[in-house]
Formats: sequence, C-alpha cells, structure tokens
Amino acid sequence: MNLEVEHSAAGGRSALIPRGELDLETRTIVLTRGTELLTALDPGSQLVIDLREVSFVDSSGLGVLVALTNNAASLGCAVIMLNPSPAVSKLFDLTGLDKAFVIERDDIAS
Repeated sequence: MNLEVEHSAAGGRSALIPRGELDLETRTIVLTRGTELLTALDPGSQLVIDLREVSFVDSSGLGVLVALTNNAASLGCAVIMLNPSPAVSKLFDLTGLDKAFVIERDDIAS
C-alpha cells in the first residue's frame, strides 16, 4: 500500500493527513478515516485534509474527496483542502474541482 494516514483534532477542526498516493487501492482508508472524523465533529466545524504530501490522486481518489465534502455539508460541517501538492493542484484545475473545493494554503507551503 502506498499511503499512510494520520489524523488530529484541535479547536473545532479535525485534520486528516494522507501521505502517498490516493487511488483505487487506498481510497477506502481515506474515506473511512475521514468519515469517522466527520461524524465526531459538531455542526459548524471543519475537516482539514492536508494534501501537501499526496503525490498522486486518481479518479477514485477524487471521488473520495468529493464524497467527504458532500458528507460534511450534510452534517453542517465543511471540508478544507490544505496545501495541495503541485500534482494535486493541477488535477483540481483540470477537473474544475478547484472551484468546488475550499482550498487553503498556509505559510509553510509558500
């Protein structure tokens, strides 16, 4: 498997931190952990998905990110895509998801 996932929570925000490739083989891990974090959040809270160390995302991986975003909205929460790697940013641009996702960059990524 080409993916590791960590998570943390603080101050109304939970963070999901995948490292590696988000694809057909690894999508279930991200969906399961992301869903667990979302269901533990209070309405109005945020799930941050830190994508700085994700080197590859295929269509099934994009589906997971869309599903988590939709699930969050139904729970009254939000998903923020933090620091997408250059490859992931390009994919978001090509698919138009750069307009559908909330994308943030912090000072570390600059």
